[in-house]
Amino acid sequence: MSTELPPPPPPPPEGDNSAPQAPKLKLAKPVAAIPPPPPPPAPSAAPAAAPVGATAPTASTPRPSPSFNSAKDRGVTKTEALVDVVTLVASLVAVFFLAVELFTKSKG
Repeated sequence: MSTELPPPPPPPPEGDNSAPQAPKLKLAKPVAAIPPPPPPPAPSAAPAAAPVGATAPTASTPRPSPSFNSAKDRGVTKTEALVDVVTLVASLVAVFFLAVELFTKSKG
């Protein structure tokens, strides 16, 4: 493989009707052959069904029983919702004040 650059393109023809044209692109050949995609699986090649007598394996450790605290933590209390709403309103008010400050400083 050579490290020399290709020769420059020929100069455009001179004249009234000569418009600049985009250079022609040379596409590089692929380095390696691209393998074709694999064929789709045959419809008759479905996985074998489990025998009827088979059962699921038993877990070696028992599942932890749900505690009272885990059932309590599933919801949002009214106090938590109120704190969220107050925080949202405070942030919106802060954005409003910043916008007013920016508007008044840019005008005056």
